[in-house]
Amino acid sequence: MEGNLEQIKKEVCKVLILIFSITYFMGIVLFLVYKNMDKSAGQYFALVQMLYPAFAVICMKLYFEKDKISKEIEKFFKAYIVFFAICMITLITGVFAYRKYVMVALYIIVGVFSLISFFKIISDKKKNFEKINMTFNKNMKVIVIMALIFIALKLISWGISVGISGVSNKEIVSLITSILTLPVSLIFGVIFSFIMFFGEELGWRGYLQPRLQTIFGKKMGVVLLGIIWGMWHLPLCITLYGPKTPIYCIIMYPFICTFLGIFLGLAYMKTGNLWSTIILHIINNSLAVSANGGQYDMVITIKSLIIGIAIEAILFVPFIFAKEYKNSESNETTQLLQ
Repeated sequence: MEGNLEQIKKEVCKVLILIFSITYFMGIVLFLVYKNMDKSAGQYFALVQMLYPAFAVICMKLYFEKDKISKEIEKFFKAYIVFFAICMITLITGVFAYRKYVMVALYIIVGVFSLISFFKIISDKKKNFEKINMTFNKNMKVIVIMALIFIALKLISWGISVGISGVSNKEIVSLITSILTLPVSLIFGVIFSFIMFFGEELGWRGYLQPRLQTIFGKKMGVVLLGIIWGMWHLPLCITLYGPKTPIYCIIMYPFICTFLGIFLGLAYMKTGNLWSTIILHIINNSLAVSANGGQYDMVITIKSLIIGIAIEAILFVPFIFAKEYKNSESNETTQLLQ
């Protein structure tokens, strides 16, 4: 067991080094572009950045675990690498050559690959995608319940923030519109853009969470993952999310990602299905844009920082006391440790 644990530690270190090397290198490129050329370019980089964690994990699996991967999953992984390379080439060449069309091009590429992948996964009669916990209808009732709880919590969070800090009529209209259109946005997101969220969730919840929990225990593992996830946003904090108050943004994200990660981690352990966290991630991003009056170029004050962290902590930290977070090793963790 000790030798196996050491191997897991080495794999985790290699994956994290690869993820953060790509992220921070591209972050430097983003900083130069954002500073000297076109501020809207940050959105292109943010979209492609979502793909980095899965790319790192897939490279690791294809290199070290190729003999354990089915031919169908191997094809999917190789297709993802090609898709990732096309997105990277489109991003780099687009930013410098055709900035007007780069976002449209990226959305088309993402949409096509998501659509093909979605139908491939749901028509998987041989259950090859069970090996990466991507069976679409597995524990779907639990996923729906977790999604409804999550939506309620996000609305409560927004309501408390409004009560304390106030909000403009424009933001209220935007949020109401977002809530009413959420079912359509979710269906569209699952079919035409799920691969972006898969890009994060395979890395964070699918790969790193069970391994960090094996090394550090279930509670500490998910907390460490949240901090890692938050620090991964650093380039976007400096440029896209909070360029006017980057320090506050950098402080905020590890807290928010840790609290959110507790709930997403619980959903993943309860369902054993990566679709659960993909769906929750889509919901979170859809509501976050409206609730914040726009996710980009936020001005964060010390008051809003403290209030925001406190509200999210009150709403999400209690979930870490759920039975799934007991430190004893369980069959569920073993099954998730793919």
